[in-house]
Amino acid sequence: MNSSSRPTIAAGAGPAAPGIANFDAKVMSKVSSNTKIEPLTNQEVAALLLCMLVVEPASERMSFKTNVAAPSNFWYKMPLLDVQTYGGAFSKEEGEDLRKIFKTEESLNKLGKIAAVDIFIGNSDRFDKVGNVSDLGNIFFARKKGLLRSSFTPIGLDFWDGFKEDMNLTLGSSRWEFLAQNPHVTAKDVVNMKSDFLNWISTLTDPAKMQAFAQNTVESVNADLERAGVDSINTDKPKYKIAMAKGMGEGAEAIKKHVKAMVMKKGMGGVPPGALYRMQHLKWV
Repeated sequence: MNSSSRPTIAAGAGPAAPGIANFDAKVMSKVSSNTKIEPLTNQEVAALLLCMLVVEPASERMSFKTNVAAPSNFWYKMPLLDVQTYGGAFSKEEGEDLRKIFKTEESLNKLGKIAAVDIFIGNSDRFDKVGNVSDLGNIFFARKKGLLRSSFTPIGLDFWDGFKEDMNLTLGSSRWEFLAQNPHVTAKDVVNMKSDFLNWISTLTDPAKMQAFAQNTVESVNADLERAGVDSINTDKPKYKIAMAKGMGEGAEAIKKHVKAMVMKKGMGGVPPGALYRMQHLKWV
């Protein structure tokens, strides 16, 4: 478990990165507070580089230095918050806290809204395409201190897979031509990847897929709880998947409303190509 009061720092590549990152932040802000981003200054990037060169293994320092210093890379920070994460090993007591969070229907509803935005913007470093938690450490909880115990609420920090141009909003339908240029990707691979991608996106309009996604989320967290010696959550009770799926549906509606308003105001060219591609596939425009 990690507890900290610090800004979250993330990166992306390419000239479109700043605009898409800001678009993603605005979409996430419709379901979660404290998602505003700010670009790192040159001085902050230099300080980050210095810090990481100290802690990174010597064998990886040159690669890291090259990546950080690349002019095409865009580094940004998110708000300074009191956050809790459960990446890596955690104690039984910490596992009990995590279990409590995932048994709270309000928390699951909030997490469902965040998952919906993750799906829309192509962020797969929190949940995989069917809802399994791909990295528990990428699910952030805002801490609210009480008289006896703190409470935790899921928040949508660290929402952008900036280097995955085939997944994020950088590309629209041209993503498949982009992938086909890779000599290691066959035509059959592209067909399968397209089918897999569109099936993932269609979760946002399919209540059954939302419930299956939510069920997988809770079941995958159970594996982490069991490793910490904590009783698993009874997933035979439908209320947990229903609460998260409800949040996913509400999140999808919030995304639809926000992006449609942007299209009405700015036209089709006023949103990233990947967002328009998704909206068209989901029949939202």
